Amino acid sequence: MSRLKLLFAPGLIEYVLRYPYIGPQIPYLPGPGFGKWLFLMGRLIHRECREPACHMLSFMSGWGFPAAYVHANLSPVTHRRLKDLFGGTAVNYYRHIGKMVAAGESVPYRRQGRYRELPESYLGNLAKIGLPPTLFVSGERNLIFPGSNRMSYEKVRVLNPETEAAYLELPDYGHQDVFMGKNCDREVFPAFLDFLQKNMAVRS
Repeated sequence: MSRLKLLFAPGLIEYVLRYPYIGPQIPYLPGPGFGKWLFLMGRLIHRECREPACHMLSFMSGWGFPAAYVHANLSPVTHRRLKDLFGGTAVNYYRHIGKMVAAGESVPYRRQGRYRELPESYLGNLAKIGLPPTLFVSGERNLIFPGSNRMSYEKVRVLNPETEAAYLELPDYGHQDVFMGKNCDREVFPAFLDFLQKNMAVRS
Protein backbone atom coordinates (compact mmCIF):
# COMPACT_ATOMS: atom_id res chain seq x y z
CA MET A 1 0.00 0.00 0.00
CA SER A 2 2.85 2.41 0.75
CA ARG A 3 4.38 1.73 -2.65
CA LEU A 4 1.05 2.37 -4.36
CA LYS A 5 0.67 5.66 -2.50
CA LEU A 6 4.20 6.72 -3.48
CA LEU A 7 3.44 5.88 -7.10
CA PHE A 8 0.07 7.59 -7.50
CA ALA A 9 -0.53 10.06 -4.65
CA PRO A 10 1.93 12.87 -5.57
CA GLY A 11 0.42 13.40 -9.02
CA LEU A 12 -3.14 13.02 -7.74
CA ILE A 13 -2.63 15.52 -4.92
CA GLU A 14 -0.70 18.11 -6.94
CA TYR A 15 -2.29 17.98 -10.40
CA VAL A 16 -5.82 16.69 -9.78
CA LEU A 17 -6.66 18.00 -6.32
CA ARG A 18 -4.37 21.03 -6.78
CA TYR A 19 -2.68 20.92 -3.38
CA PRO A 20 1.08 21.70 -3.30
CA TYR A 21 1.44 20.05 0.10
CA ILE A 22 -0.48 18.08 2.72
CA GLY A 23 -0.35 18.42 6.48
CA PRO A 24 -2.08 17.27 9.67
CA GLN A 25 -3.55 20.77 10.17
CA ILE A 26 -5.75 20.56 7.05
CA PRO A 27 -8.79 18.90 8.71
CA TYR A 28 -8.93 21.76 11.23
CA LEU A 29 -9.08 24.56 8.66
CA PRO A 30 -12.41 26.42 8.41
CA GLY A 31 -14.88 25.64 5.67
CA PRO A 32 -15.21 22.65 3.35
CA GLY A 33 -12.09 21.57 1.55
CA PHE A 34 -9.83 18.82 0.34
CA GLY A 35 -8.48 18.08 3.80
CA LYS A 36 -11.92 17.48 5.26
CA TRP A 37 -12.66 14.87 2.60
CA LEU A 38 -9.32 13.18 3.17
CA PHE A 39 -10.02 13.03 6.88
CA LEU A 40 -13.53 11.65 6.38
CA MET A 41 -12.27 9.02 3.95
CA GLY A 42 -9.45 8.16 6.34
CA ARG A 43 -11.88 7.73 9.19
CA LEU A 44 -13.61 4.97 7.20
CA ILE A 45 -10.55 2.76 7.65
CA HIS A 46 -8.85 4.33 10.69
CA ARG A 47 -11.00 3.29 13.61
CA GLU A 48 -8.19 3.27 16.17
CA CYS A 49 -8.95 6.80 17.37
CA ARG A 50 -10.95 9.94 16.56
CA GLU A 51 -8.07 12.42 16.26
CA PRO A 52 -8.10 13.99 12.74
CA ALA A 53 -4.36 14.79 12.81
CA CYS A 54 -3.57 11.16 13.66
CA HIS A 55 -5.53 9.99 10.61
CA MET A 56 -3.82 12.53 8.38
CA LEU A 57 -0.39 11.45 9.61
CA SER A 58 -1.22 7.85 8.76
CA PHE A 59 -2.33 8.97 5.29
CA MET A 60 0.90 10.96 4.88
CA SER A 61 3.28 8.39 6.30
CA GLY A 62 3.11 4.90 4.91
CA TRP A 63 0.60 2.26 5.92
CA GLY A 64 -0.52 1.30 9.42
CA PHE A 65 -3.12 1.79 12.12
CA PRO A 66 -1.58 4.20 12.95
CA ALA A 67 1.47 4.41 10.69
CA ALA A 68 3.81 6.84 12.44
CA TYR A 69 3.96 5.39 15.96
CA VAL A 70 2.48 2.87 18.35
CA HIS A 71 -0.57 4.50 19.97
CA ALA A 72 0.15 3.03 23.39
CA ASN A 73 3.53 4.80 23.45
CA LEU A 74 2.07 8.32 23.22
CA SER A 75 0.70 10.26 26.13
CA PRO A 76 -2.86 11.60 25.61
CA VAL A 77 -1.51 15.16 25.64
CA THR A 78 0.96 14.40 22.85
CA HIS A 79 -1.74 12.63 20.85
CA ARG A 80 -4.04 15.67 21.10
CA ARG A 81 -1.26 18.01 19.96
CA LEU A 82 -0.18 16.12 16.84
CA LYS A 83 -1.39 18.94 14.58
CA ASP A 84 1.00 21.29 16.40
CA LEU A 85 3.96 18.89 16.39
CA PHE A 86 3.99 17.96 12.69
CA GLY A 87 4.09 20.31 9.72
CA GLY A 88 3.05 20.15 6.10
CA THR A 89 4.95 18.08 3.56
CA ALA A 90 5.50 19.03 -0.10
CA VAL A 91 4.59 16.35 -2.61
CA ASN A 92 8.15 16.33 -4.01
CA TYR A 93 9.20 14.73 -0.72
CA TYR A 94 7.15 11.68 -1.67
CA ARG A 95 8.61 11.64 -5.17
CA HIS A 96 12.07 11.61 -3.62
CA ILE A 97 11.15 8.82 -1.21
CA GLY A 98 9.67 6.86 -4.12
CA LYS A 99 12.91 7.22 -6.06
CA MET A 100 14.94 5.93 -3.12
CA VAL A 101 12.56 3.00 -2.59
CA ALA A 102 12.91 2.08 -6.27
CA ALA A 103 16.72 2.35 -6.08
CA GLY A 104 16.97 0.46 -2.80
CA GLU A 105 19.29 3.11 -1.34
CA SER A 106 19.59 6.81 -0.52
CA VAL A 107 19.93 8.75 -3.77
CA PRO A 108 19.32 12.40 -4.75
CA TYR A 109 15.94 13.38 -6.11
CA ARG A 110 17.58 15.00 -9.14
CA ARG A 111 21.13 15.73 -10.33
CA GLN A 112 20.51 18.51 -12.85
CA GLY A 113 21.38 22.20 -12.69
CA ARG A 114 22.77 23.24 -9.33
CA TYR A 115 22.32 19.69 -8.06
CA ARG A 116 24.59 18.09 -10.68
CA GLU A 117 27.49 17.84 -8.23
CA LEU A 118 25.53 15.58 -5.88
CA PRO A 119 26.82 11.99 -5.75
CA GLU A 120 24.81 9.25 -7.40
CA SER A 121 24.44 7.66 -3.96
CA TYR A 122 24.58 9.43 -0.60
CA LEU A 123 26.71 6.61 0.79
CA GLY A 124 28.80 6.19 -2.37
CA ASN A 125 31.83 8.12 -1.08
CA LEU A 126 31.73 6.73 2.43
CA ALA A 127 34.81 4.57 1.89
CA LYS A 128 36.80 7.76 1.19
CA ILE A 129 35.39 10.30 3.60
CA GLY A 130 34.40 8.14 6.57
CA LEU A 131 31.62 8.84 9.05
CA PRO A 132 31.64 10.17 12.61
CA PRO A 133 30.36 7.82 15.33
CA THR A 134 26.77 7.11 14.40
CA LEU A 135 23.98 5.26 16.15
CA PHE A 136 21.34 3.96 13.76
CA VAL A 137 18.01 3.63 15.55
CA SER A 138 14.68 2.13 14.61
CA GLY A 139 11.58 0.87 16.32
CA GLU A 140 10.87 -2.81 15.79
CA ARG A 141 7.39 -1.82 14.52
CA ASN A 142 8.54 0.99 12.23
CA LEU A 143 5.91 1.13 9.48
CA ILE A 144 7.28 4.18 7.67
CA PHE A 145 10.86 3.11 6.90
CA PRO A 146 10.88 -0.59 7.84
CA GLY A 147 14.38 -2.02 7.80
CA SER A 148 15.99 1.10 6.33
CA ASN A 149 18.22 1.99 9.28
CA ARG A 150 19.42 -1.60 9.64
CA MET A 151 20.19 -1.65 5.92
CA SER A 152 22.06 1.66 6.16
CA TYR A 153 24.04 0.42 9.15
CA GLU A 154 25.01 -2.79 7.36
CA LYS A 155 26.07 -0.86 4.25
CA VAL A 156 28.19 1.50 6.37
CA ARG A 157 29.94 -1.48 7.97
CA VAL A 158 30.78 -2.87 4.53
CA LEU A 159 31.91 0.41 2.97
CA ASN A 160 33.93 1.63 5.95
CA PRO A 161 34.50 -1.09 8.57
CA GLU A 162 36.47 1.29 10.80
CA THR A 163 33.47 3.55 11.36
CA GLU A 164 32.23 3.66 14.95
CA ALA A 165 28.67 2.69 14.12
CA ALA A 166 26.03 0.73 15.99
CA TYR A 167 22.45 -0.30 15.39
CA LEU A 168 19.72 -0.20 18.03
CA GLU A 169 16.28 -1.71 17.47
CA LEU A 170 13.66 -0.91 20.09
CA PRO A 171 10.96 -3.53 20.76
CA ASP A 172 7.35 -2.34 20.70
CA TYR A 173 8.26 1.04 19.20
CA GLY A 174 7.34 2.42 15.80
CA HIS A 175 8.87 5.36 13.95
CA GLN A 176 8.25 8.70 15.64
CA ASP A 177 7.48 7.42 19.14
CA VAL A 178 11.17 6.58 19.48
CA PHE A 179 11.64 10.30 20.10
CA MET A 180 8.29 11.44 21.50
CA GLY A 181 6.98 8.44 23.42
CA LYS A 182 5.81 8.90 26.99
CA ASN A 183 8.54 6.57 28.32
CA CYS A 184 11.44 7.68 26.11
CA ASP A 185 13.31 9.15 29.07
CA ARG A 186 13.59 5.65 30.58
CA GLU A 187 13.43 3.28 27.60
CA VAL A 188 15.21 5.11 24.76
CA PHE A 189 17.31 8.11 25.72
CA PRO A 190 19.66 6.23 28.12
CA ALA A 191 20.90 4.21 25.12
CA PHE A 192 21.62 7.47 23.26
CA LEU A 193 23.51 8.79 26.28
CA ASP A 194 25.55 5.59 26.61
CA PHE A 195 26.58 5.77 22.96
CA LEU A 196 27.56 9.45 23.23
CA GLN A 197 29.55 8.93 26.42
CA LYS A 198 31.34 5.89 25.02
CA ASN A 199 32.40 7.67 21.85
CA MET A 200 33.31 10.92 23.61
CA ALA A 201 35.60 8.92 25.86
CA VAL A 202 37.22 7.19 22.89
CA ARG A 203 37.84 10.48 21.10
CA SER A 204 39.23 12.22 24.17
